[in-house]
Amino acid sequence: QAMEVLLNVLKHDRNDTEIIGYTLDVFYNVMSNEPVDKDDVSGVHVSTELGGQFTEIFIKKQENITLLLTLLDEYDFHVRWPSVKLLTVLLTNRLKELQEIILVVPMGVSRLMDLLSDSREIIRNDALLLLNWLTKGHANIQKIVAFENAFGRIIDIIREEGGSDGGIVVEDCLLLLQNLLRNNASNQNFFKEGSYIQKLEYFFHLDQ
Repeated sequence: QAMEVLLNVLKHDRNDTEIIGYTLDVFYNVMSNEPVDKDDVSGVHVSTELGGQFTEIFIKKQENITLLLTLLDEYDFHVRWPSVKLLTVLLTNRLKELQEIILVVPMGVSRLMDLLSDSREIIRNDALLLLNWLTKGHANIQKIVAFENAFGRIIDIIREEGGSDGGIVVEDCLLLLQNLLRNNASNQNFFKEGSYIQKLEYFFHLDQ
């Protein structure tokens, strides 16, 4: 019953970005197995097992995932960032089930890819983590992501982060590239034909 109340807040209080953000945080803390920040206003945390059970309940209705994906259209940081975090923890808890749902939601993958263009680094960086989960072992999603100009966007981020001198963000980019290319002949051909290998050549240059 409490979940329905919270879902109604997300559905009907869209103009109140502050309450939407708090509601998303509550969902995240209920489903996450990470320790709760002592300053977190929601103060909610449960075990990994319960988090998985709550995730199952949440994703039983495709409309709940559709709702989260539409919330990504809201530019407000206090809505978009917790939406990204919640989607990531849902993928972490129930990967295969959520992959299939996102695959059939109209513009679902496109909305997630658009996050890589967000000027706020924390959202862009968390979007990389989300996409790493989303593309794990799912050839169809990998193809859609690739055709959403993933290779170009990822290489741009690698350049912005300093290439081979970059840190964890570059590592996340390389892991995403690996997900998209491993055992996926279609993406491998697309990568070669798009001259993306040449665009990464500088990455292997060593300073003399």
